[in-house]
Amino acid sequence: MNQVLKERVLEYIESIKAQNLPVEKTWWQHPPPVYYDTKDYATNYDKPIDTSEPAIFKKPKKEWLIISVMVVVTSVLIYLLSKKDFSFLQLLLLSVLLLLVLPRLLDNKAMIRISQDEIWLYKEDKEIPWEHVVLTHIKEVREEDLSYFFVIHYYDEEYDYFNKTEIELKGMVEPAVLSATIEAFRRSPKDGKSAA
Repeated sequence: MNQVLKERVLEYIESIKAQNLPVEKTWWQHPPPVYYDTKDYATNYDKPIDTSEPAIFKKPKKEWLIISVMVVVTSVLIYLLSKKDFSFLQLLLLSVLLLLVLPRLLDNKAMIRISQDEIWLYKEDKEIPWEHVVLTHIKEVREEDLSYFFVIHYYDEEYDYFNKTEIELKGMVEPAVLSATIEAFRRSPKDGKSAA
């Protein structure tokens, strides 16, 4: 990284820190989001992280929804077989449930992939090399429920600007696990050995 880019990175980090300062709130409003550096968050996780293979975090499956669709499909099939009467509408309903709804519920695609060389996020659909990662945070949002987001600030070499992306972690991974994984891969040697 050249000296000019290093200076730009430092300026960017200072601007982010200023943005993340909480704004004064009145008593009836929700508190502002709180940002934790992944290094700080990772201290709450004491299990070893295997960095010999990429870590992949996937979209959570909705088991209860899958079971509900299967119960509906089974009920409709039993009803149709007992009546021995298949109408076009009934076949269309079964087709929609089996061909459109069920595959979407079963799809638990990768959302975050972390390797020794880069981080890949589904929202960006590109690999972000570690040398371009500027900051990584866990954002804690307290509204009706407590929500956690992974926030990454990185330098986009192709367009020569800094970018920010965030992904909600609900059901995908615990913030401490993700933070520990990020920090383990960030400091892991590039020869494929495991880091604790």
